Amino acid sequence: MSEPTAVQLENFQDKLNYHFKDIRLLHTALTHSTWAYESAEEDVEENERMEFLGDSVLGLIISTHLYNDQKELAEGRLSRIRAQIVREETLYEVAKDIGLGDLIKLGVGEERTGGRDKPSNLSDCLEALLGAVYLDSDFETCFKLVSRLFKKHYQLAIRGKLIYDYKTTLIERIQALGTDHTMEFKLVDESGPVHERVFTVTIFIDNKPYGTGVGQ
Repeated sequence: MSEPTAVQLENFQDKLNYHFKDIRLLHTALTHSTWAYESAEEDVEENERMEFLGDSVLGLIISTHLYNDQKELAEGRLSRIRAQIVREETLYEVAKDIGLGDLIKLGVGEERTGGRDKPSNLSDCLEALLGAVYLDSDFETCFKLVSRLFKKHYQLAIRGKLIYDYKTTLIERIQALGTDHTMEFKLVDESGPVHERVFTVTIFIDNKPYGTGVGQ
């Protein structure tokens, strides 16, 4: 088990453009439950409660942006865009951009199994970090930080280009064309041993092949 050095934390705060008044809040935000469980120190607080707070802060900030910026969109569309921005995959990318994986405090087993690059760990840690900043400062400061960190992903989501679930997106687009269109996924080939099968699937739209994918 290892924890970030004072120099690493200082450099991280420089990169974040926010310096904590109470550095203990940052330490808590970086503390995974496995570290807290294995720590020899007493009363080590893990970051799950702070993550709960940060999740709400993030949701409110993104909702505020959407409400103010996208006045022509209805509630349903706003909700779908927000869901894309605050989902685990987006948080994971933002967390990697700011180097959270190098700082998170993990237990021995979690460290050995690649916990520093696990999407759930990094996305949770990012939410905890936002919760820590909120507790250390105020909503306005948090608002500016989230706006800066999520700017790229926010803009992609607004343009409809922040896509993680391509299959669902494709289905929705075909359905939007009307009920007189058909779509079917056909298995056209299988290969490899039983425990490592590789499948080839073609999508047919109105009985015409439009694309083929290969994978396990």
